[in-house]
Amino acid sequence: MPMFIKIERSDTAGCYLESLSKLHDAIDGEWDAEDQLEEGTQITLTVVEMSQEEYDALPEFDGW
Repeated sequence: MPMFIKIERSDTAGCYLESLSKLHDAIDGEWDAEDQLEEGTQITLTVVEMSQEEYDALPEFDGW
């Protein structure tokens, strides 16, 4: 079964999932927003296993 990464931030509600192969891009995207991050903000990455069909059925991430 495919592996995905669930990305959560401590300063906001919600999360989004990204394919494991795009982890580098997701991390870059979070650090590109460094002017929006406050000291102490935690970014949690969790490995999640789900089918590609389940992943494709998720709503599109609208941003924090």
